Amino acid sequence: SSSSSSSSSSNPSFFFAAHLTPLSGLCAGAPKDRAHFLQSQWLPFIRELRQALLEVQTKSLHSYAPHERMPSQQQIAEWSDRCRKLTEQWYGSGLGSLSAMYEFLMEAANYSGESGYRFEAIPTKRSADGYVRVIDGEIRRELYDKGQLARAGKQSEALSVFDMEGNVIQQQGASPIDNTVLPNVLRPFESKVLLAGGLIKDVFMRIITQRQRDYLLRIGKRLGVDLFQRDPDYVRAVLTRQQQLNDGALFRELEIDQTNFSFRTLLHTGHVVQSWGQLQGEDRENAHRFLLQRLKSAGQRASEPSESFQKTGGSATSSSSAERRSTRSQSNSSGSASSGGGSGGSGSSSGSSSSSSSSSPNDPAPKDAIVGQKEIDEDTLDSPSQLLEEFIQFTKANPGKIFRQDKQLHKKLLVLGLWQNELSVAKRSALEKHTVHRHLLFEWTRQVPLVQLQEDGTESTLRLAGATEHSRFRKNGFPYQDAHGMGLSSGGLEESTNGQRTLAYEYGNALPRDARAKLSNWYATDIEKILQEVSILNPRGSLAEILPGEAFHDVGQNPQISSSIGATQHTQISRSSVRVWPLFALENKPTWHEELRAYLDVVQVGASSDAFFVKIRTQYPNSVEIVGLLQDLRLELLRKLGGREVDFNVIAMPDEQGWFIITFAPLAMLYRENIPDDSPIAHNPCTKESSQELVLPYMALDSSSGKGNFCLSSATRWQLALEGKGMLERLYDFCRRPGARHVTRNFLLDRFAFVDRCGTVNGPSPVAVEEDNQSD
Repeated sequence: SSSSSSSSSSNPSFFFAAHLTPLSGLCAGAPKDRAHFLQSQWLPFIRELRQALLEVQTKSLHSYAPHERMPSQQQIAEWSDRCRKLTEQWYGSGLGSLSAMYEFLMEAANYSGESGYRFEAIPTKRSADGYVRVIDGEIRRELYDKGQLARAGKQSEALSVFDMEGNVIQQQGASPIDNTVLPNVLRPFESKVLLAGGLIKDVFMRIITQRQRDYLLRIGKRLGVDLFQRDPDYVRAVLTRQQQLNDGALFRELEIDQTNFSFRTLLHTGHVVQSWGQLQGEDRENAHRFLLQRLKSAGQRASEPSESFQKTGGSATSSSSAERRSTRSQSNSSGSASSGGGSGGSGSSSGSSSSSSSSSPNDPAPKDAIVGQKEIDEDTLDSPSQLLEEFIQFTKANPGKIFRQDKQLHKKLLVLGLWQNELSVAKRSALEKHTVHRHLLFEWTRQVPLVQLQEDGTESTLRLAGATEHSRFRKNGFPYQDAHGMGLSSGGLEESTNGQRTLAYEYGNALPRDARAKLSNWYATDIEKILQEVSILNPRGSLAEILPGEAFHDVGQNPQISSSIGATQHTQISRSSVRVWPLFALENKPTWHEELRAYLDVVQVGASSDAFFVKIRTQYPNSVEIVGLLQDLRLELLRKLGGREVDFNVIAMPDEQGWFIITFAPLAMLYRENIPDDSPIAHNPCTKESSQELVLPYMALDSSSGKGNFCLSSATRWQLALEGKGMLERLYDFCRRPGARHVTRNFLLDRFAFVDRCGTVNGPSPVAVEEDNQSD
């Protein structure tokens, strides 16, 4: 392979420019074409996003319920599709970006109730050399606790998916973040509350809104003031004053009942309410309790004259198998399956769903769409309900998974539950309206198998090359970085990248398409996922070439010791670049490799030769050559050093000059010791050292600390961290895996004839860093 060992410290831009491929899109075209694109297409798109952000902020200010504030998931998908197409015009074919959409989503989520606080509210401080940023962990903990308290809804005793105010509980699934798409297998009464109850609430709110408008119009006309143009404080003051004058004589004159619910709410808010969330908490609870009682009594009255079904012990059982066979025969002879609202009409297994927001809780989904033409076994239909109960609980606790890993059993129980009215499948789009979280969707195809090694060295392939993957980008609810988000795997559901919804999409978690797509976060560093995500979340080009509203972002996946959520695979994302984190600007002897279309380097950070990272500089971070190199190196280290004795910290970020920097650091598999009333201690089983013995402010290297970002509480830890580069060197030394440099050196030599030469590490030129956050 061709290579160059010249140092780049004197003029890095000139050195790397020799292999920088120019962009081919409008950004490299004539000034007239660029200006026309910006004025006619891009800036109107950005204005549309900013208007949507303003609406989210307004709804937050007016106390809308969290799930009522954000644009719909369908709208997010349509904007994302438009964003990719526009940026592909700007940067060139295949170089579309979701950077602007990601920035919009992260900012909007600050007001949606999804995030417990704004990251900008946390004080930060930079070390003198710029290598380290310290975040006030004490303030973050206080904000975190307040956010947790504010987001904890009181669960209804009667229902498992609603809180006491009628909101769908967001904390469902196998982990705190396994709720991007909520479980949609519900009990019939839960479905009735969700769908019929939702319609009743809409009507109820329209009545209140109309009455309050009428009140303000009549009162304002009588007083000679336009109350619609006044702020809420003024309106409240006027109404309160009129209540006190002659015991509310004006209201009696206008025939306004001061005890009326609509008036009391108007007096409390000072403006016309349009959302369920704007009602007072006690009123929401009372209204929801009343709604439950009426729906239950209506259900009981409806069931009394029925001869086909008899309610026994809370379950519905058919009067006879013969009646079911007769009903099924009649349905088949009519030429269509029982469709309900969830099938989209005709029972066909393809095509768009109907505009109706949900399926009827009593109508089964189309059988053919689930099990093809196979007949349901009659013995199965008449079997005890214990297995069905287990199935219902499983689908709620494990969205995206197949029951007992048996696809046929899963389908059969789904049909059985629908048939016997033991469960209902709500449309995914219907539940999205009740979901706080919004996400961006990115579809990509895996190029290299993802392999995991067990402790005994046994290898298992988690994902095959050629598998279709989906990354969901959403807000990290308790951020410790700028524009902090996460990239979650899809859970194997049918997805829509342009807002179009098929029947399979609507079935959602009830009928996963690819149950193997839902991965855990430990012991399987998904390097390809990191590189695919950093490619789509960044504008291609230099700082001078990016579009208004775009920003640079990094992506990484935490090692096991730093990952508090092991059940759900997720990457960590933040607004970032090499300019902000000087550690990743360090170089040893970068050499160009044509077959990789990249510069390859090994940078030793600590005093030990094993305290290092492999560094790649490339314009094509998600190329099969780069992915293959890093995945093969990972497997080589696992095979040589032990499947559970080495971990990895892989981070990718742009350098604002048109390149991406990828760092791959092999680490020891550290283990944690929790200390009461103090930060945990990490132990390195290979060196027998501990983070406490080495007087380190933090216990591990991960997607945050590995670049120099630390969230610390005590003043002592702050002081240690603000040492800057010297502290990072000691932390890399502590986390090292002895023998990793030797394995890496041999691998790179055999594969690429790359000679790992020890030498002086060239640091970056002084860089400007952002100002420290100031506490409010």
